[in-house]
Amino acid sequence: MSESSRQHDRQHFFKYMPAETARKVLLTSRLRWSSPLLFNDPFDVPRDIAHGFTSADIARATADLFNQYLDAPPEDLTDFDDSLAQLFTLARDGFPPELREQLRTTIVETLTQLQSGNALQELRDHWKSVVPTLRILCLAESPNHVAMWNHYADRYRGVVLGFKCNDATDNFLLVAEPIEYLQAKPDVYTDHGLAKLLCLKSLAAAKAIHQIATQSKSDDWSYEKEWRIVDYAEGSDETQYWDRPFSAEDLSHIYLGPLVLAHDRHHILSLAAAYPNVRIFQTSIGMDRELHFQSHEG
Repeated sequence: MSESSRQHDRQHFFKYMPAETARKVLLTSRLRWSSPLLFNDPFDVPRDIAHGFTSADIARATADLFNQYLDAPPEDLTDFDDSLAQLFTLARDGFPPELREQLRTTIVETLTQLQSGNALQELRDHWKSVVPTLRILCLAESPNHVAMWNHYADRYRGVVLGFKCNDATDNFLLVAEPIEYLQAKPDVYTDHGLAKLLCLKSLAAAKAIHQIATQSKSDDWSYEKEWRIVDYAEGSDETQYWDRPFSAEDLSHIYLGPLVLAHDRHHILSLAAAYPNVRIFQTSIGMDRELHFQSHEG
């Protein structure tokens, strides 16, 4: 391709995995993109939105938010529903006090009746239909993380593969996005947040839900420094994963785990011969409780 798709400045990403998975990846030159239905964290990528909230809950939250916006309209109204954007623009320019109070009693009632009914159910139905189609590739910034080796690389017996963000091949790594780690609950988990989403145009609300649900996690997971690439399967695809090919030129590093078994090490080294640009390292755990990487020769 003549133009790079690059959306970040990173040069490499890494995948922690058991040795058996690494053998499959190296043998097939494919990486697995998984449905969130297969993720080990049930709080990651919600299966449903507005769970546990009633229409009355959302109506109250919408009324509160509407009153807030009447008093202090948002500066950027680009993604707001057109009628609401016009109304809040007028509020920003200055309402007569009597008109403002009339709006509080009439428009709020109309707005909450509309939004707490069909609009909320439409958002729920939309997201339920989307979740099974999601295919996500999870990536790490560094091969040098003890907890990641323990959790995802078979308790130090596995492997970390490194991949180059390659402008020359315009590979999919160029469009990876970082996970946002949040202390507060995302909008899809609160009545106030859902009310904000319901004030947006349909397309803007759908995009916001997708971004929040797939690219944010609790700050409990911030140590992972995760990046993701999100794609969507066709409606007829009933599998829960893709195995997508990558170019042999894009594999840049192989880190053999500190406790990798001898037969796994031998097999992985033999498969590495098919990758012209790869550098291989043996990982060890030092007396300083740090990971150390020694270049493998031959």
